[in-house]
Amino acid sequence: MFITGTDTGVGKTIVAAALVRSLLGLSVDAGVMKPVETGRVSDSMALREASSSRDSLDLVSPYRLRHALAPIVAAELEKVTIEPSRILYCYDLLSSRHEVVVVEGAGGVAVPIARGFWFSDLIVAMGTPCVVVGRAGLGTINHTVLTIEHLRARGARVLGVVLNGFKGDEAEEAGPTTIQEMTGLEHLWKIPWVSDPSNHRFDLRELALLIKEG
Repeated sequence: MFITGTDTGVGKTIVAAALVRSLLGLSVDAGVMKPVETGRVSDSMALREASSSRDSLDLVSPYRLRHALAPIVAAELEKVTIEPSRILYCYDLLSSRHEVVVVEGAGGVAVPIARGFWFSDLIVAMGTPCVVVGRAGLGTINHTVLTIEHLRARGARVLGVVLNGFKGDEAEEAGPTTIQEMTGLEHLWKIPWVSDPSNHRFDLRELALLIKEG
């Protein structure tokens, strides 16, 4: 299962960690992966903690770059060549160890990993369904629908949407229904706004059940 987003900072790690914990609560052995991480090595560590994973950090996150930039830009600055084949090898190895692997992307689906290879290409190459994470507020209809259409055009299967940070604002009310009407997606989940999401245990049991049941 690939957790992607409409942008950076929309809550992909929060959703991925919550999904992992929900899967574990259903007795599903869930591995984790953050194929490329730029800046601080925090997302991959959060995922490992959520899953109680014993997999090595090099397997969970094969490319960790210092600069908080798009992967291809950070890699060029640091003279690192990101090889999609290495990412896919790590993913296949993790898949052989776990019933489900929850993979978190970086930024959005059109972020380039290597020359001519975007995160949407990685999703297709992995052959895994994906969930799109977006913000709950104004603008999310445009960003979310464009992301879904891009993924579908590339041949990816979009399972559903998670909108993060609901505060009860007027701008949030029509978003979920409109997104579902425009995309035809059946599944959409909402996550409330909390002041410290790192210490909050969100429930994504319904999504975990969908994954468990195939």
